[in-house]
Amino acid sequence: MELNYKAAPTLSLFHRSDMRVRGVMGPFGSGKSVGCCMEIYLRGIKQAPFEGVRKSRWAIIRNTYAQLRSTTIKTWQDWFPNSICPIVYDSPIRGHMVQRLGDGTTLDLEVLFLALDRPDHVDKITSLEVTSAWVNEARKIPKSLIDAIIGRLGRYPKRHIEGGPTWYGLIMDTNPPDTNHWWYRAAEVQTPDGWKFFKQPGGLIKREINGTTHYFPNLAAENVENLPDGYNYYLKQVSGADPNFIQVHLLGDYGALFDGRPGYDGIWNDQIHVSEKPLPILPGVPLHIGWDYGLTPAAVIGQITPLGVLDILRVFQCERGGIKQF
Repeated sequence: MELNYKAAPTLSLFHRSDMRVRGVMGPFGSGKSVGCCMEIYLRGIKQAPFEGVRKSRWAIIRNTYAQLRSTTIKTWQDWFPNSICPIVYDSPIRGHMVQRLGDGTTLDLEVLFLALDRPDHVDKITSLEVTSAWVNEARKIPKSLIDAIIGRLGRYPKRHIEGGPTWYGLIMDTNPPDTNHWWYRAAEVQTPDGWKFFKQPGGLIKREINGTTHYFPNLAAENVENLPDGYNYYLKQVSGADPNFIQVHLLGDYGALFDGRPGYDGIWNDQIHVSEKPLPILPGVPLHIGWDYGLTPAAVIGQITPLGVLDILRVFQCERGGIKQF
């Protein structure tokens, strides 16, 4: 099999890294999902052979079953169709690639497709015996599941029977999350030992000219040659788009995206509405508390300043607890 794949600069660095946990973040159309598919194949052919067979097994994870089938599996099959890697739609959905390599060894690569989006889905992975895992669109997966997945890696092939995996680990890709997300904290604040993150350039660049926002092609953007209409793929999406959508999906920067009907139907701007330093508590001004009850209770404490501005001073929340414990 001959693959017509050429890694973009950021993905080349991603492929060359041997870190156990690696993540790549970028805008729409930057090729990061394809890069992860290629990483699975490349690691498979680098697995040390046992009796002439290079055996590995990967879990490929998305947050919902619908997105798993409509996006993740479709991307995989674009490069590894059923003629190369037949997929069986069972539980779990699985594919199996057996390929004779040029050095006389045989690639034996299994892929298991799983949908995980809630912390209680950890039961789905407690019995996994896999070499490695790919989490597609990792911003949609809770950190508790990421930790659980890491604990199931390196278990195939069995070390005492077939020599164990040459390399094992977790790879992840995502569009940019917001700055409260575990990805941001791990990538930008305190990166855990053995983890490494790669950030692709945005498709566009934003410039303020005479008080008006303009968007221009980013000449450092990756995979543009494979997009429909090239840079126009990004430029056509600007018109009428929400600023947060542009920031995340076109500029490739951290930002907030929302589903459903917003509680406040206005334009949120981190530069205006978020303070980098703790807000001062004003003496003599009443404190107000807002409650959200339920199994995940939360509360905010704030003050209304003499100028009529609502300052949120503290936020508290509790996971899986009652209001008395909270």
